[in-house]
Amino acid sequence: MKQFLNFLKLGDPYERKGRLSPACIAILPAIVLILSLNTGNESWVPKLLATSGVGGVLIIGLAQFASAAGNRFSDKFWPPKGGLPTLRWLRPGDAGHSTAQKHQWYAAIKQLTGLDIAQTLDAKPTEEVSIIEDATRQIRAKLRGKAVARMVDLHNLEYGFARNLAGLRWVMLGFAAVGAAGCAVAWNSGHRSAWGSLINGVLLVFAISMFIWLPGYVERAGIRYSESFFAALLASVGKNIKESANPK
Repeated sequence: MKQFLNFLKLGDPYERKGRLSPACIAILPAIVLILSLNTGNESWVPKLLATSGVGGVLIIGLAQFASAAGNRFSDKFWPPKGGLPTLRWLRPGDAGHSTAQKHQWYAAIKQLTGLDIAQTLDAKPTEEVSIIEDATRQIRAKLRGKAVARMVDLHNLEYGFARNLAGLRWVMLGFAAVGAAGCAVAWNSGHRSAWGSLINGVLLVFAISMFIWLPGYVERAGIRYSESFFAALLASVGKNIKESANPK
């Protein structure tokens, strides 16, 4: 099973939570619909086989698409807000944090990566975006797997899940609508299932609520990740940052 998941690029915790879980949530109404149909043959074996086949193909296919959908959502969601918090907070023009805090981060980044953001911005202001992106990329690489970055990893999982589910929110809403409509048609045609109709009705309400709520959830998850990211940065370079950030 592990080799199969690795083949599908779903073998590590991030891929399972960030890609597989959103796909499962989006597909759930279709699975409920198939299981709840009253076809006259009440044996659960054919239903389970059909559900495993159809549901498995849909989930795996959608899981492969989830990351691209999440990136597309992120590319549209963050620019109006000034960009991802990990990048935005490092910009001198961002008013979300004090200048002293930014200099503390700059000093930590210089100590950890060798990149001097303050000096680069003074010499070449046009390189603001590139130097900040280079710095955050190197920080992520250097923090990966370290004990001080445990919360970064946890919040990265949360952000990946939220972003990719937001990217699939139209798919989730569509499957929820199809599942509820399918149960209604089955009810009118004599193949009704009370429990299936109830569950898919609840899932439709859930999908509508999530569709509205997910963008805010993505923003909060992004902020939590950024807070952990910079906390881990400071923790990784020791206690001498204040002195180097504020030279006399």
